[in-house]
Amino acid sequence: MDQNSEDNQASFQSGFDKKVHPESLLSIVIPPDSLIKFKESYDEEALKWPSDLAITTDFQKFEQFVSSAHSLVRRWLPQDLIFRLESFMHDPNQPSAVVIRGLPIDDNLPPSTPEGHRHKNSSQQFMSETWLVGIARIVGQPFNYEFLAKAAGVAAEGMGLLIRQLYPMPEQEKLVSALGSREFLDFHMDGFQVLPQCYPNCLVFIGLRGDPSKVAKTLLCDFRELYSELNPDAIDILLREKITWKAPSLPGAAGFCKHILEGTEANPVINIYDENIGVSTTFDEVVGGSAAAVAAYRHAKEVARKVGVRREGVWLDAGDVLLVNQRRCAHGRRAFAAAYDGKDRWMQRVYVNEGAIWEPTGLVPWPIRALPFEFAHKVEA
Repeated sequence: MDQNSEDNQASFQSGFDKKVHPESLLSIVIPPDSLIKFKESYDEEALKWPSDLAITTDFQKFEQFVSSAHSLVRRWLPQDLIFRLESFMHDPNQPSAVVIRGLPIDDNLPPSTPEGHRHKNSSQQFMSETWLVGIARIVGQPFNYEFLAKAAGVAAEGMGLLIRQLYPMPEQEKLVSALGSREFLDFHMDGFQVLPQCYPNCLVFIGLRGDPSKVAKTLLCDFRELYSELNPDAIDILLREKITWKAPSLPGAAGFCKHILEGTEANPVINIYDENIGVSTTFDEVVGGSAAAVAAYRHAKEVARKVGVRREGVWLDAGDVLLVNQRRCAHGRRAFAAAYDGKDRWMQRVYVNEGAIWEPTGLVPWPIRALPFEFAHKVEA
């Protein structure tokens, strides 16, 4: 056994009660009357933003928006909720995910299409973005990956520097993808392969338009619950041995390797991934390791699916925000039938790193928020 495996096993302490852990999901509803004048404050604040915010590629200009959104959201959210958001990533008694319902967003939302997104952007309708970025900034430092910003097409400037638009695209309908629909998006963690300086500790989503059928829901799998149902032999193997993945759809390496099971018994981190995201490959083509380790990882994925699917899932309506702590929770999405009629589900997403994303300890100079996707444990070709 190498020293890394010994250290990984040593981090697990005895005494984990498999039946007791905080609720996986907390739902908070904001009373409409408490935000009735929010739009007035938003309109006043928006007048101070750069006039070319919709198209700028200047992160210094964009930082004015981030700071302004942070200040505005702190002013309008209840103080007890702000405290919960500030402690969300640190307090072990916090839930794995929080949904905040009832936030006001932009009126006259255009269709859930690239054209509709372009119209929203050019019209400077940024109320949803204000809530998304402001809440993310309370939790930590919002960011995007550089390769995602460049790949976003219509979103490669302005808000696309930081925010990913998520609505079904016809050309991705049958792909396992955040922009797909007909395929089940299996439980996974975004960016778990990367260095801590560019890791999304938290995912934050805001709903602009809910799926009319209410089938397209974000599914959650709490690691504490998942760990309590894993086979003890699988736990032992996943502590001792790493899994290797090929990475045909990710930049920067031929592959990467990682322990599936990290953290502590009380707060385990279980690094599961959907090996089919963005590519037409099978599990066996992507995943490597000893036969016992691969079988144990497959078992962990199967149990995660059982744990997550038996819960209802989270449907986001317009103005609903979902925060997912990736140290405690994996997420997926049910398959659904997109209509492509402009009324499909539309969400926005931002990543949050709780540490220092900027030099000298981070990977980029201030105020850049489009980070490189730097693997922590590369496997070269």
